[in-house]
Amino acid sequence: MKKSIFIALIIIVQFSLYGCGTRTTTEDAALTQQMSLLNERNKQLEEKMSLLNEKNKQLEEKITVLEAENKSLNESITENVNSIRDFRFLEIEHDYCYYLPEIIEKNSKNVFHPGLLKEGDQVVGLIVDEIQEGKGRKVSFKGQFKSKLKITEDKDYKYEKTTYKFEVVDSFDDKVPKDIFTYSKNNHMVYRLEDENANDLINEIGTSLREGVEVTVVLDNYSISYDLSDFVNRAHFVKLLSID
Repeated sequence: MKKSIFIALIIIVQFSLYGCGTRTTTEDAALTQQMSLLNERNKQLEEKMSLLNEKNKQLEEKITVLEAENKSLNESITENVNSIRDFRFLEIEHDYCYYLPEIIEKNSKNVFHPGLLKEGDQVVGLIVDEIQEGKGRKVSFKGQFKSKLKITEDKDYKYEKTTYKFEVVDSFDDKVPKDIFTYSKNNHMVYRLEDENANDLINEIGTSLREGVEVTVVLDNYSISYDLSDFVNRAHFVKLLSID
């Protein structure tokens, strides 16, 4: 009886071990298959990444080429604009040469050509402080100066509120810096004062303000800006000396 029980136990143990071995082999096979699939997928992803890196490299090369072309185009545009500007300046210099004998004869030391000035030059006591180059040119002077202005309403353009022109009167026409553009057109010097600055002067004139009123003032920060089509003279109002 005991022998039969012992044999039965051996059979059960072997069956149990056989069953466990079968399950382990099946799971290993499944895991191996999954690992193989993952490796294959990883390989495919690496190939895709390699292709993307190659495309990215090609795009970067194209961008570099386009940036170079864009830089070249911008340089070409700038060169063309400067050529047009320089041609226009040559025309202006021709006008300057045309009026030069007259300027010398009149001994008009206050007349200047903005294109021929350089920093440090002086015009009737004002010093060229800065020259800005671009599509046009801006020449800025430093130093205060006295001028007599005739104030009239600016009717050349339509504004929402009344604006004024500040024109140098005859008695001061040779005492203030005068650009060749103004001189060649036989016009009196006209300054543009910024709105707030102009309002300060108008407010100081007060009830004496009328069309064509003449005032003696101190100005500074004179500058002229000009391009291929137009020019603007600007000045900064400092103080009112008298209403004439």
